[in-house]
Amino acid sequence: GCFGMDRDLHQKIVRGEFCKGLGVLKTFPKVGEVSERKVSCVCPWTYRGTEKRGRWKTPSSAVCLLVKLFTLRLTQDQVEKLLNHRDSAYVRAMGMLYVRFGADPSILWKTLGPHCDDLRVFKPHQRDEHSSTMGEFARKLLTQTEPFYETCLPRLVPKSLELRMLRRLELREEMMARAKRNTKFFGTS
Repeated sequence: GCFGMDRDLHQKIVRGEFCKGLGVLKTFPKVGEVSERKVSCVCPWTYRGTEKRGRWKTPSSAVCLLVKLFTLRLTQDQVEKLLNHRDSAYVRAMGMLYVRFGADPSILWKTLGPHCDDLRVFKPHQRDEHSSTMGEFARKLLTQTEPFYETCLPRLVPKSLELRMLRRLELREEMMARAKRNTKFFGTS
């Protein structure tokens, strides 16, 4: 299968040299080590070449490693290790992408919702002008309907599930705004 990924992206990943080289990685810790060293953006595509000589896109190391993680069929504990990785925001973002592409949509909120307030800053794509927080990234994965860096995310079915997640995010934002307003009365602790 394509693990919820666009078929073109998946085919380019499995046919690519980088992915073929990942065959030697047989365990979750080994893939994690390579991810820490190789991943510096979590967009699906990277661009090679120049405007003058022609540009082409290739799958990023992040999505190649993500496919490798799918083939390992991670346990819930391993997914949690990705999501809560202390040293690399990119490994954490890969964990979020693992959930978004591969998990049953009914558990997306339970798994990604707790990360929606994460203030750690990173750049999802090196060409981005602005940084993002991990929380913004998680919220984007839960709500984005347009392509994610030129790649469609799996649809959230049923539509009522998507609407529930949007409502939960709205409530969370209202709660955060209220807490911010109340800090002037109660201080922070």
